[in-house]
Amino acid sequence: MIAKKTLVNLTTSLVIIIVGVGATKYLLSSAPQAQKQNRPQTGTMIETIRVSPTSKEVILPLIGTIEAAQKNNAKQ
Repeated sequence: MIAKKTLVNLTTSLVIIIVGVGATKYLLSSAPQAQKQNRPQTGTMIETIRVSPTSKEVILPLIGTIEAAQKNNAKQ
């Protein structure tokens, strides 16, 4: 009785595995393939200019004292 049950379980397991492998192969082989498409070349037009450092006075209409958040103690 135990041998018959074991044989049925083994056969059922093998059938499930074989069906699963077959289904997996079928699904992988029948999957649609993506077609490569050429994208049109689009670029952003920009204009570059040369910049140079300048000294410009900045006036802020504020009331109060302005202090730096950090003090730089490095010698220059």
